[in-house]
Formats: sequence, structure tokens, C-alpha cells
Amino acid sequence: MKNNDNGNLPFVAIGNDELGGPVPDDALIKCKRCGTPHKLEYGTNAAGVETKIVGFVRCGEEAYLVAVDGHLVFSNEVAP
Repeated sequence: MKNNDNGNLPFVAIGNDELGGPVPDDALIKCKRCGTPHKLEYGTNAAGVETKIVGFVRCGEEAYLVAVDGHLVFSNEVAP
């Protein structure tokens, strides 16, 4: 992971009480940036194995955090 401009590693802390409902693996997530549905993707661990610890969507050139440990965060919604 790369340090940001002030030399610190970026991080986000999310407690269990801040997690939303479970999200299906094949879910499309309504993008807060453009409003269209995007495929939910997950990160990989150090061994290159996909893990549900961090879920995100890609919109244009950017990736946005939408799920942690298989649960939605930040009021994200599964697209109908």
C-alpha cells in the first residue's frame, strides 16, 4: 500500500454496528457517483486469493468502497 502525500497510510475504520445487510456475490450496486448499477468486486489477499473483506465497484477510472466483510457500508444499495 502506498503512503499518501503526508507520509501516512490511508485507512478507514468500520465497526460491526455500521455494517448494512449482507450482499449477494453477484450483486449490482447502485453507484452514488453516476447512478447506474455496477458489478460488485472484491479484493485479494497477499496470496492473490479473492476475499470478501473489501468489496468495491468501479466507475470510470475510480474504485469505490461499498462493502466490508460481505456487508454493505456507507448507505450503499443493491440495484433492483
